Amino acid sequence: GRLGLKMTLIVPDDATRERVQAMVAYGAEVIRAPGIEEARRQARAVAEEGTHRILDQFANPDNWLMHYRTTGPEIWNQTGGQVEWFFAAFGTCGTITGVGRYLKERNPNVRIIGIEPASRQHRLSGIKRISDLPEEHRPKILDYSLLDDIIEVRDEDAFGAGIELARTEGLMVGPTTGALLHAARITGADARGTAVVISPDDAGKYISSYAAYLKAADAG
Repeated sequence: GRLGLKMTLIVPDDATRERVQAMVAYGAEVIRAPGIEEARRQARAVAEEGTHRILDQFANPDNWLMHYRTTGPEIWNQTGGQVEWFFAAFGTCGTITGVGRYLKERNPNVRIIGIEPASRQHRLSGIKRISDLPEEHRPKILDYSLLDDIIEVRDEDAFGAGIELARTEGLMVGPTTGALLHAARITGADARGTAVVISPDDAGKYISSYAAYLKAADAG
């Protein structure tokens, strides 16, 4: 890269091939690991050898601080301070913590809703099922006090909502966005007030996942 640094990325084995291909194209060395927690363990082990430095987005306060300083104010300003619901998935938890903290400071009545997969064997890459994680494996930057509710979303509902957005609105988004949209709908937030759904990724890294979903849906 421009800084002359080499990057090694250790990713869980459920990462889509498009995601891995993009990382390699940018020049990163990619190592696959059996699951996100094993990926994090391997990253820590490499860092302890002294050859690498780990940024640790799950514990680095700069993660949530950037959302507190930028994403939160952007949402508040663009809604004219009228935002009533905020939906975000449990990934590194920087978004939900940073935005949630900013919005709650300005209006404690804003409802902060976290989204997680309904199954442990889910296919929603990048989202954690927080409810099943032991305390030591939960992102350290997640501030539970900000959460008003946690909603479970099934894979088929997330993928289905993502496909719907592409076909009706021309928006190519990842299944995480579909999960958030589905959650907003089942809570009725999209009909009762100003609800904000974060779209953390486009569909480019999930084409193979959408193809598998559509094939299974056609077969069913």
